[in-house]
Amino acid sequence: MTIGKGSTGRAITLPAAGCDSAALLALPALAALATWVWAFVLPADGGGGVANGGFTAGHVMIGLALVCTCLIGLQHLRQIQNT
Repeated sequence: MTIGKGSTGRAITLPAAGCDSAALLALPALAALATWVWAFVLPADGGGGVANGGFTAGHVMIGLALVCTCLIGLQHLRQIQNT
């Protein structure tokens, strides 16, 4: 698998270790999904701690989940354009 050019101008090639693009996309997608679930559990006082802390932590987790989801989407679009 070629991922681009390094500082020497040569293409960087990674060995295909039996992973396809769906498997490479599944791990961060599952992590983002878990972050979204946790982000909605925290404000509902399911995460333990003080209520105000759960409310604030939930909103921070929503922000992190948004960033992760957007990065996954951008990487997927970039992968589609390069094929």
